[in-house]
Amino acid sequence: RPQAQRKKLKFRVSPGKGLPARIRTDPTRLRQCLLNLVSNAIKFTEKGHVYVNVALETGNDNGPYIRFDVEDTGIGIRCEDHQRIFESFTQADGSTARKYGGTGLGLAITRRLVELLGGRLTVTSEEGQGSVFSFAVPAGVDTREQPSPDVDEGAHQTHSAEKKAQPKFSGHVLVAEDVKTNQMLAKAMLSRMGLDVTIAADGNDAVQKARAHDFDLILMDIQMPGMDGYQATRTLRKEGIKTPIVAVTAHAMKGDDQKCIEAGCDDYLAKPLDRRRLLEKIQKYLCVKDEAACQNTEAAKLKENGTLEISCNHAPEESGVSQTSEAADSTEILNWNELINRLGDEELIRDIVPIFLNDNKERIERLTEAVEGGDSKMLKLYAHAVKGAARNIGAIRLSDIAHRLECSGREDDLEAVPSLFDALKTEVEKVVAFLSLEDWIEIAKREKVITDDKLNAGITCRC
Repeated sequence: RPQAQRKKLKFRVSPGKGLPARIRTDPTRLRQCLLNLVSNAIKFTEKGHVYVNVALETGNDNGPYIRFDVEDTGIGIRCEDHQRIFESFTQADGSTARKYGGTGLGLAITRRLVELLGGRLTVTSEEGQGSVFSFAVPAGVDTREQPSPDVDEGAHQTHSAEKKAQPKFSGHVLVAEDVKTNQMLAKAMLSRMGLDVTIAADGNDAVQKARAHDFDLILMDIQMPGMDGYQATRTLRKEGIKTPIVAVTAHAMKGDDQKCIEAGCDDYLAKPLDRRRLLEKIQKYLCVKDEAACQNTEAAKLKENGTLEISCNHAPEESGVSQTSEAADSTEILNWNELINRLGDEELIRDIVPIFLNDNKERIERLTEAVEGGDSKMLKLYAHAVKGAARNIGAIRLSDIAHRLECSGREDDLEAVPSLFDALKTEVEKVVAFLSLEDWIEIAKREKVITDDKLNAGITCRC
């Protein structure tokens, strides 16, 4: 929406009749497909509109589908180029690439993701007449049993959900997490739900504390130094500890849900933490205070059935699918809308940023040592921590660069490290410069998205 507003384009999401409030699919890949198509539409449209039309398709032997049509009034595509544009590193013609830039990977990646979701991506377009990119994915549920969604397009901006009283729960939660920013964020979110929280700094610490105390729920970060979350969970299960364990990880790879089950986890939650996703998990396993009766049978059912309902909100990292992201190529330093929509609490944001700034300084020092020493293992570890902490405070481009650095460490690709590390240091300086301003929240609320040009123009900085 902000991109469209900057170009003075009309932007609208038009939901059709009969849409269900929920479908069962991979939300990460679906979101990425829509972001890629909408970003493309805005990029190649100079005047007019970009609309996202959503409809329910029934009568299919494989069940109902949800159809997305991304419609624009942009430059359009010649008929002979309709298939070529879905090939890697290909745009409609050389002049398009020179004028608009880009790698020519976006549509190829989107088509692959759509296919993984069980759909097919098509285009209807004429040169100079705009385009409509369409795909449909299986709903995965009986849409007749689903309530209708709230179709108020501005509901997410007004945070109407936050106006409802959040339930208070009863219980003691153990959070196993090695990054201080993430520790503080999880503790604050859970405490606001009425829960007692104990922090474990790594897998070994989590095992020791779970042995010594009775907890009602364990949130287990998977990637930690020393004993990781899988090892810690296996150890606890071998010792007969039956406390529900929810795996928490920044990875969303295909098959990770099965790995969690095999390790002994009851459920799975992806980073960065989103208050709504976290609330869903808490409601599954813990009691609401003052309820006359509360029996937590959901965990037992999930273990018995051997299935999980995965709620992922992080970029997919499946092998064979490119990780090219719009974030690293954008000019966006910090996105207030993304941050407040995910956390929903300005006071919480004010609390976690000083911890991020202090914690991040030490982490960058450790990352520098790993880069200079050519230590792939530690490079991966600290880049992963920077990625998660940056995402938690809305610095999506910094998180994306850190993710690329983490991948280089994982693949032992040290040749790519120097340029990525230079980019990361530059981005850290920008993020820290903005977050160090006394009135940064007021500026972020006003500007919505802090970009390079705003920072450079001094709109957000004070001399």
